[in-house]
Amino acid sequence: MKFSQVFEENSSDVNKLVSVQLRYVVLLFFFVWFLNDRKIFAVNSVTLNKVMLLSVVVLLIPTVLTDIFCIRHWIVKYVNIFCTVLFVSLLYMYFTYHTVLMFVFPLVMASLYFNMSLTIFTIITSLVGMAVSHILSLYVGVIDSDPLETLYRVTVYGLLPRSIEYLVFSAIIILLSKRTSKLLYSFMSYSEDIKQNRDCLDVIVGNTNSMFQAKSEKELAVVVFQVFKCLIGVHSKIESDYEAYFGVVDSHGNYNVFSENLSLTKLRRTKERLVIPLSDKDLHIAYYYDKEDAAIFVKDGHLVMPFYESHSLNAFLVIQNHFISTDEMILTQELKVAYGNVKLAISNIRLSQEMYQTQEELVRAFAEICESKSKQTGQHIKRTSEYMKVMAKALKLQDMEQDALVIASMMHDIGKLMIPSEIIEKKGKLTEEEFAEIKKHVTYGFDLLKYSPGRVMEIAKTIALQHHEKWNGKGYLGMKGMEIDFYSRIMAVVDVFDALISKRSYKEKWTLEDAYNEIVNQSGEHFDPEVVRMFCEHFEEFKIIVAAYPD
Repeated sequence: MKFSQVFEENSSDVNKLVSVQLRYVVLLFFFVWFLNDRKIFAVNSVTLNKVMLLSVVVLLIPTVLTDIFCIRHWIVKYVNIFCTVLFVSLLYMYFTYHTVLMFVFPLVMASLYFNMSLTIFTIITSLVGMAVSHILSLYVGVIDSDPLETLYRVTVYGLLPRSIEYLVFSAIIILLSKRTSKLLYSFMSYSEDIKQNRDCLDVIVGNTNSMFQAKSEKELAVVVFQVFKCLIGVHSKIESDYEAYFGVVDSHGNYNVFSENLSLTKLRRTKERLVIPLSDKDLHIAYYYDKEDAAIFVKDGHLVMPFYESHSLNAFLVIQNHFISTDEMILTQELKVAYGNVKLAISNIRLSQEMYQTQEELVRAFAEICESKSKQTGQHIKRTSEYMKVMAKALKLQDMEQDALVIASMMHDIGKLMIPSEIIEKKGKLTEEEFAEIKKHVTYGFDLLKYSPGRVMEIAKTIALQHHEKWNGKGYLGMKGMEIDFYSRIMAVVDVFDALISKRSYKEKWTLEDAYNEIVNQSGEHFDPEVVRMFCEHFEEFKIIVAAYPD
């Protein structure tokens, strides 16, 4: 909340406070009237009753405005102060110097608002009220003991010194009010800085997990834009739209650059510096830096954050913002924390990609070994992986997950490496013992892969174990329905389909139409109906794959 908003809320609270205090004054007045009625005071009863009646009417006006009608207009505070001054002036007109200290009351009330205009208004109206009341008191003559019996003596010896005293006291009140306002402003500014810092730390901490879980540069770019634009938005004084770019070096030394809308462009490496074409001008960043952590800096209205690894430019972040400066200590510290997180996340993606590439190479090697063991399988592994790619795209999986699924599917029969060749290549029907041995290839495959780390191997070992399960529970392991992993249910369809259209030692190949009808007929029995529906929707793509990779 801004400082002005705080004092606007404060005005409403003080209005209520003033109305309450003035009601207490009404009660106090009744108490004075009671004492005067008991002859403790020597004030004319008729006069006191008049003063009391007028004062009660004046004193209850703030209550009517604030508590009954609940008016929150700025003019209410002026009305409250004016009523207070009018009440004090009435007292002063009838009782003169006996009530002179009461003029402090409206001034104290005004100081609670921390509003200089209201304080000046109070001083002026109080001086006018004091002057008019003091002169009128000469003619009212309620207090017989007042020695100021002429207009000259009333003005020179009564009004003038009291006005000077009041002005001196007012000056003191103004100075104290200013000092208090300054202290409150400093406190609120400090509180606002703390809140900003907390909000920014919440942004950094809240996105740290997402940043480290990013599997690709694109996923990381989404989180990076969110974090840094939020940090700048908290500290920026002006709301504005601005461009942002996040670039990461690829294996060829060029840079994949993502804009805020995640569109991808390529920047080729030049001889001396990386040139980033922005909307207003080109920005140059050095390829090499003699320190591991480059300084975060603002250049030409752009916040620039280069990320170096082994003194070479590994990535960069550029955000256009003309309304922010890295001279702000809190912002600088927050940017450094976020900078460190991004640098770690980039390294994490690099390691993940290297592990992924290693896994891919390993899977392809195993797949080739598995395929070479059987002369009958031909292009089966290649076709099934292409079928899985079609299904993965239909599921709208993220790019990394699609690739992982496609590569993992190549290892669905990896367990057959443990099955004797004579059983795999046998012509004719298998004996019960041989079929029991063949069924073991699913557990053999799982055992071969179960200790391998990474997402690819995680999918591969599950598919290897479950791809012969049936929706009705009559598969190799007896799993059924939703107990079977979804990727394994997809693998079951594409594996059976390709087996049907392929020639084996124990059978002739089926036509595409017959294989299609068999898959459809087995929906809800052998296969998950949802997977069969996807298969039917994309069957034309399956036919293209079959034509592209014949045995």
